[in-house]
Amino acid sequence: MGRDWVNVRYFFDRARERLMERQPDPAGTGKDIGVYLHGQKLEDAVSKATSAYQRCVRAEQASDEGRLEAAHEAYLGVFGTYYPTA
Repeated sequence: MGRDWVNVRYFFDRARERLMERQPDPAGTGKDIGVYLHGQKLEDAVSKATSAYQRCVRAEQASDEGRLEAAHEAYLGVFGTYYPTA
């Protein structure tokens, strides 16, 4: 895999698609652990993953252009208070 930020973008890109698929239990029980995601809950989850993906794309573009403050702001929108600001 590439740089950490590329991996973050990749995660959200794949999540947008994978949320709509069956999510098998990693413990091997055969149960769908995402069964609760349907209707509006599923739409909300896909919307949030899409928004995070788009912010990651903007952050990468800003970083590539040398606009580091804009990149940090975009990642802050993704991670909120979990993103270091100092």
